[in-house]
Amino acid sequence: MTIDEAITAAAREWRRLGLRSRDRQALAADLRLDLEAALADGVPTEELIDGDVTVFARRLVEESGLRPVPARYGQIAATALAGAVVGVLVGVLIVAGVYTIVVQAFNRPADFTMPPALAAGIYYGGIGLVALGGAVIGVLILLRHLPAIGRTAAAIAALTPLSAVVLVPLIMMFARVTGYSTSIAIVLIEIALAIAGFAAVITAARRWSLTHA
Repeated sequence: MTIDEAITAAAREWRRLGLRSRDRQALAADLRLDLEAALADGVPTEELIDGDVTVFARRLVEESGLRPVPARYGQIAATALAGAVVGVLVGVLIVAGVYTIVVQAFNRPADFTMPPALAAGIYYGGIGLVALGGAVIGVLILLRHLPAIGRTAAAIAALTPLSAVVLVPLIMMFARVTGYSTSIAIVLIEIALAIAGFAAVITAARRWSLTHA
């Protein structure tokens, strides 16, 4: 095993443990100096790390006194989902209020309708934005004590619209296959798909925020 291979394997373990980027870089620099010095003295890399890079990497973390950043995936996901639910309720009220204002402001009849595609885009898009805002605000306020939570919230805000580009068509395809059924079982499956997709986004956002902290 070369020095670069050992450092790469150790860095992978440090990333898995949740060490901040600057801490990983500091450990890697120190490890490189130790391995180069040992090699200059005739001690092979395998002998210094005792054959198991992951165990050796964890031992270095313990000896350095560094504390990994807690991931708290479940806590963050639950908080974001709760915030999103509140956002959905608020979004429905906002969209209904805006519709009423528009109808009154432009003297439209009470039964005024717009093209279905436009109406659906405004309705679901508006509610979705408010729901996302609720999720992000909930995470920022309720979990403000967690390290790197600001970066996590920003990543959630950035990744959610991107994931919706993939997730929404999939859910619509499922609805079409099931004949747009409104049975409880089908609706629950659609809700579960949306929640699973959002939870995956939250996990990815948290993981990114920790590995790049």
